[in-house]
Amino acid sequence: EKATRRLPPAWTVIGDANFGVFSVAYGGQQSDHPVLLRLTSARAKCLAGQDLQDGMDRPVVWKPSRDDRRSNPGLAADACVRGRLIVRQVQPDNGAAPFLLALFVTLSCAVSEILELYGQRWNIETDLRTLKTHLRLEQLTCSTPDMAAKDIEMSIAAYNVVRALICLA
Repeated sequence: EKATRRLPPAWTVIGDANFGVFSVAYGGQQSDHPVLLRLTSARAKCLAGQDLQDGMDRPVVWKPSRDDRRSNPGLAADACVRGRLIVRQVQPDNGAAPFLLALFVTLSCAVSEILELYGQRWNIETDLRTLKTHLRLEQLTCSTPDMAAKDIEMSIAAYNVVRALICLA
């Protein structure tokens, strides 16, 4: 949630199911960033107030649960995030069984654009895995948060330079 405050203006916060929680959506809203979050089936069903169905695209008001309030005691009494709940049955590329993908979004664009944007998340996952393995960032040796941030930023800059050169070649 704190990282959303450091994002450039108008950047979209995209998160997988581990980040599809109220505090991330609320943090994005408080920082004026649109959010696109995958929800667990249980969370999406609770937000929808009914069973999930393929094709669902409805406005919702996400209010913090008792657990959300316990984890984030500083939430305003009227804290909520207005957005849309989108549910689509998707077929994984690896041949696994189709499943219902539930997304909470504050974007107003077409569902097809939202699904395409969410699909781009995989490129981020691949880049993070590459950073962790090739640049050995899975275990930082810095002793302060500031130095860890600098280490990560410099590693990402170096990675981007190398990837740009590979692309040019």
